[in-house]
Amino acid sequence: MFDACVNLHSEQFSTNPWSVVERGFEAGLTGMGLTGSCLESSQLAIRLALQDPSRLCATVGLHPHSAKYCTEELIDTFREMARQPIVRAIGECGLDHFRNISTPEEQRQCFIAHLTLATDLQKPLFLHQRDAFDEFIDIMDNHAPDVPTLVHCFTDGLAELTALLDRRYFVGITGWIADTRRNQDLLEAIPHLPLDRMLIETDAPWLTPRNIPKFRKIKANEPKYLSYVVEAISQATGHPVEDIIKHSTQNARHFFGW
Repeated sequence: MFDACVNLHSEQFSTNPWSVVERGFEAGLTGMGLTGSCLESSQLAIRLALQDPSRLCATVGLHPHSAKYCTEELIDTFREMARQPIVRAIGECGLDHFRNISTPEEQRQCFIAHLTLATDLQKPLFLHQRDAFDEFIDIMDNHAPDVPTLVHCFTDGLAELTALLDRRYFVGITGWIADTRRNQDLLEAIPHLPLDRMLIETDAPWLTPRNIPKFRKIKANEPKYLSYVVEAISQATGHPVEDIIKHSTQNARHFFGW
């Protein structure tokens, strides 16, 4: 299994982030993508990924919540960081109008700067989108139509999934699939997601799969719980667990460039 999104900069992991990686490997994972969502988290992702480059890789980018802090100097810093072979994608970047912690215009400008960076460096895109789908697709079509793309933590419905698949994007599925409070759109869409376009993620430390026994006692989601995401996908799609693991791992290695 390959966990496509692990956020080791989170305060839940601040004491010993490397131990989270170790527990993931002990649980049977074969690889992880360590996600950058600001300068400091991108630096941490690189530093940790370099400890085991045969199984780990990093991304660099600025989350849309922090788009207000995007500057030309920061993008130039990401450019230099992303030249390192351990950095396999640009992001996490995108649009999030669910909270608009940064203004929509700040998010647009930051997003476009990341798309330009990915195009210039010929690196894939690791993207976030929430409550901004039409604008998100329009920006992608106009600024990065040919860049390999993973839309991480997909939670929308069939119409949105179809649009992503039409563009040959990869789609990341998280523990959201096991959350019966809010997963109805995703449950309707996911049977239409081909295995050759699917990646699996924990998005640790968030989105703990609610199908874990006694999940309420879990303080932070970790890569070691990725198998519960797979089980929920299997239940929702009818695909055997083994097929989901096989194809999602192949897809992750293709996307991240192994």
